[in-house]
Amino acid sequence: QEWRKFDDLIYDNLDIMEGCGFITELEGQPVGFASWDTRMMPKHVELGHNCIITPHKGKGIGKKQLAHALELVRELEPARIIVKTGDIPFFEPARRMYRSAGFRPKRRIHLMGKAVPEAIEYELR
Repeated sequence: QEWRKFDDLIYDNLDIMEGCGFITELEGQPVGFASWDTRMMPKHVELGHNCIITPHKGKGIGKKQLAHALELVRELEPARIIVKTGDIPFFEPARRMYRSAGFRPKRRIHLMGKAVPEAIEYELR
């Protein structure tokens, strides 16, 4: 539900992406997007919804997209950058990508009151 609310917010207000995200295109077609939340500046910026459309995964586009997002976020000079991702096998490629970009695990997160941690928060200083 949270993803759907975010998607609706972005699609209904594309101007938000001008300052806090971008859409990645390949040959004129959208293949992904990245966004970030600056409300906790200067303490931190949280990257969120760093996504690539499934047919384009595994081609290095996500790594390039993350590098560009980090370049833009670093211009804001936050004390740290954080990102959260799932703690299930499906999200292992994302976890590897964040670690290869210098992010380090900070904590495990319990979502919706569940007993087993379902996400990991990473940080980059």
